[in-house]
Amino acid sequence: MNCSIESINSFINITDKCTFISSSCSYEYINFYFIHYCYFNGSYLFSSITIIIFLIILFFLISSTSDIFLSTSIAKIVEYFKINQNIAAATLLAFGNGAPDVISSLVASDEATGISFSICNLIGSGLFVTSFVLGSVVFKGKDILVNSNMFNREVSMYLISLLHIIFIIIFLFLKKHVSINVLIILKKFNLFIEYYLRFLPRKKIGRRKIK
Repeated sequence: MNCSIESINSFINITDKCTFISSSCSYEYINFYFIHYCYFNGSYLFSSITIIIFLIILFFLISSTSDIFLSTSIAKIVEYFKINQNIAAATLLAFGNGAPDVISSLVASDEATGISFSICNLIGSGLFVTSFVLGSVVFKGKDILVNSNMFNREVSMYLISLLHIIFIIIFLFLKKHVSINVLIILKKFNLFIEYYLRFLPRKKIGRRKIK
């Protein structure tokens, strides 16, 4: 039997569930199934508290790592090559922030049911950034001057991309008997690349002359 929640729930006794997880569910890093059923005896309260604490620790580690390495490196690159801050934020900073999401989505896509996880992961991370992160920046910065044209353009492009993703989910993935054509996926991918290229501000990038 494969390690899935359906296979685990097929056992009634918590001891049998723990035995099945110990023999069939092996993960390289942390086995949350084993922690939930073997350590906490299936208690959702203790498992939820543990996961929340774990997420807080991960969020702190990622934020400190980004603050020490990613932000400092991008600031030096922008200063050295005299790159416009809007372009640096939409390319270098976006690639750095999006790399974990891309890697986790690609890893999850290897499984049969991983495509739904990949899409939900990307949408969820985007909603988290636009709500919690942006709200924290505005709250901390207090008086922030924003270019209205640039802000409206970026929000519009983001909403168009998000609506397109919703369109794909409704008409391709939520239907029961739909065969996903690779050509369709490639066309959608190229369309998102076009969205991104149109999103980038077209300003010249100055470069320092090396003596």
